[in-house]
Amino acid sequence: MTWRPAGVMGVAPSLVVALADHLQKLGAVERVRDPADRRRQILTLTEHGRELLGVCAELARSADAEFAADLTEAESAVLTALLDRLTGR
Repeated sequence: MTWRPAGVMGVAPSLVVALADHLQKLGAVERVRDPADRRRQILTLTEHGRELLGVCAELARSADAEFAADLTEAESAVLTALLDRLTGR
């Protein structure tokens, strides 16, 4: 089965190409042709990409904590459950 990132993300394929181009320019991914299908490209996360992913994950956790700082524990649980439900669609 072929994984189609644009379909998974619900965006136009051209946006995925632009994102891949940008990540390659940052040195976050390496791009090679799929030997089994020359129309496809395989993106591999580089060490620098792993570092950037770690930084982005920490920033996201920090933003989430700041966003939900005024919620009670119960409210936070409800929000999390609702967001999980929405993203499951």
